Amino acid sequence: MLKVPFAKLASTIKTNTISYALCLLIPILAFIGYTYITHIKTLLLTDARNSLIAISTHTSKSIDQSLDNNLLQLKHFNLNPQLHEDLPLEEKIKLIIADPHYQTFSRIAIADLAGNALSSDGVAFSIADRDYFQQAKQGSTVVSEPLDSRIDDGQKIIVQALPLRNNGQVTGVLLASEHPENITNAIANMYYLGQLRFLITRDNGQIISQSATVPMITATNILELFHAPEYSEILQQLKHGLASRTPLTLNYRQDDRGYILSYMPIPNFVYDWHLFVILPNSVALALTNEVLQLTAVLVFIVIALLSIIFIYILKNKKEYIEALKISDYRYKIISEQTENIIFD
Repeated sequence: MLKVPFAKLASTIKTNTISYALCLLIPILAFIGYTYITHIKTLLLTDARNSLIAISTHTSKSIDQSLDNNLLQLKHFNLNPQLHEDLPLEEKIKLIIADPHYQTFSRIAIADLAGNALSSDGVAFSIADRDYFQQAKQGSTVVSEPLDSRIDDGQKIIVQALPLRNNGQVTGVLLASEHPENITNAIANMYYLGQLRFLITRDNGQIISQSATVPMITATNILELFHAPEYSEILQQLKHGLASRTPLTLNYRQDDRGYILSYMPIPNFVYDWHLFVILPNSVALALTNEVLQLTAVLVFIVIALLSIIFIYILKNKKEYIEALKISDYRYKIISEQTENIIFD
């Protein structure tokens, strides 16, 4: 008579143990999933930070090399003896345009020693008062700081000025101009589908140009972004980096969004120019969204399977208990009949 109640008790303990184990397993799986995703995010942000440093280093060197190459191309024109002859500027500019090296530049101009200049698109203007012209006339190769263009409605331009020499004498000045935004935009489009923000600044943080990354930075100085009290430490780091030309990388939050900022000085440049590259965390974590989706699907499948097993166990448990009740009832009847026979 003791066998049936003991079997019932053992079954109850077994099913309850499985039920409790399943209930504990679900939050454990959720915790493991959360830890896994957090770890993936940390790895992605670390990788993005390292990649940003590499991009900043490569880009700063590329900007410097690009400008150096332009100067080398300009020096090529100095080899044409006709440019040193007493020809009208119109004839000289035709000779420049006919040269294959002209295709390297968006605009070239040539000026006489009085500062009268003529551009490759036929616009005449004066540069007599420009510092870069005065330096070039004295024999120096010059890269100007950003200036308001006298041709393009005051747009900012960088001018590379090269003295034309004949027997050691300066006979004129050759000019090539470029919009700073063309430099930053061309670089930005090479990385992260244009989602990286590139800025070129002066040594005091004044923004020379920035890539057309939405939303545009409206501040004229990059240091203005960090004037709030909570950015005091970051501001000091940036000021020190600019002053000492020491590369740095840091993380910050603005408008409830996280960013990674990398600073790199542009080497061997005539003026102290500096490169800033800013990457939103959302771009760096784009891969995490795919991981989250895959993880969510896997967790859903596991929970669904555990739920099915749990329901199946509960259902079988109920049926088994009913079977035990019937068995107990039959056992009771048999016992009573046996007792009646014995007493009879």
